[in-house]
Amino acid sequence: MARVTCIGLDLAWHADRHHSGAAVLQLTDSDAAVVAVGEGLQSLASVQAFVARHESACTIVAVDAPLIIRNASGRRPCEAALGAVYARRQAGCHPANLSLYPDASSVALAQWLARRGYQHAPEAGETDVRTMLEVYPHAALVATFDLPVSLKYKRGGVAQKRAGLRELATLLGRLSVGTTPMRGAPLLAELLSRDVDALRGQALKAHEDTLDAVVCAYVAACWARRHTAEPAGVPAGGHTGAHTAEHPAAYTGAHAATHTAAQAGAQMGAHTGGHIRGIDVFGDASTGYIVNPVLARASDA
Repeated sequence: MARVTCIGLDLAWHADRHHSGAAVLQLTDSDAAVVAVGEGLQSLASVQAFVARHESACTIVAVDAPLIIRNASGRRPCEAALGAVYARRQAGCHPANLSLYPDASSVALAQWLARRGYQHAPEAGETDVRTMLEVYPHAALVATFDLPVSLKYKRGGVAQKRAGLRELATLLGRLSVGTTPMRGAPLLAELLSRDVDALRGQALKAHEDTLDAVVCAYVAACWARRHTAEPAGVPAGGHTGAHTAEHPAAYTGAHAATHTAAQAGAQMGAHTGGHIRGIDVFGDASTGYIVNPVLARASDA
C-alpha cells in the first residue's frame, strides 16, 4: 500500500480555551510509525495548523470529538448504538447535541477538513485519499484489548489518573506486535516511559491528551486497512462493519477477564454474525457516526 499519514486528534470540547492532543503515524505495509506529536495546541487554529503541517496527499484524520451534530437535544443515534455495545463495559460516550454545543469546535474542524478535500468515513470510497473519522478512545481500547471495563485515567483523583495513564502506556506498548505494529522509537518510547508521577496539573492533562491522540491515530491506521476484508452485515442496532484482522494479543494485565463463549456472546450485544475483528461504523454521515475497532476476545488472540 502507499504510505498513509494517520493524524489523531484529542480535540478539546472548547478548543480555543483548552489543550488538544495530536499525534501522527506514518502507515506503510510493515508498520505504523509515530513520527510527531503536538505541543501546546491551545486553539482551533493551532490544531488546524498542525494538520496542515503534517498532512500528505493520502491522509486520514481521526478525531475524538463529534464531527456531525444535528440533533437539538438528547443523544445522537451513533452514541446510542455504540452505548448498546460498550456501556456495560463503562465505555459509552457523552451525548452531543445542539443545545449543549451550538458552536462546537469539532464541527468547525470537520467543515474545515471538508474544504481541504476530506470525506466523512461513511461516505469515503476506496479511492478517496483524504478521510476524516470520529472516534472514541475509551471504546477503542476496550475493543482492541478486550478490557472488561474502560481504563480510569480521566476521572478520579490524581493517583487514579496516574495509575490509569501507566496502564494505558502499557497497553499502547503492546501494539508493537500484530498485523499493524505501532513503532516510532525514540519518540514513542519516550512517550510511553514518561514518569507520570513527575507530572502535575496541566502537564499531566497534556500527557493524557497526547496518549489519547495516539489511540485516535492508531484507529485511523486500522481504518486504512479496512479494504483488505469483506464487509459485515448491518444489524438492527444501526452499525455497519468493514472488517480487518487488526488486533494484537488480547490484554492480560490487571483488568483482564476470562470469558466463556456464552459470556463473550452476551457481551457482544448488538453484534451479529459472531465475533469479527476489524472496524465498525456506528451511525452515518447524516446524523453522526463513530468509527471503532470491533470487539476482540481473549480466546481469539
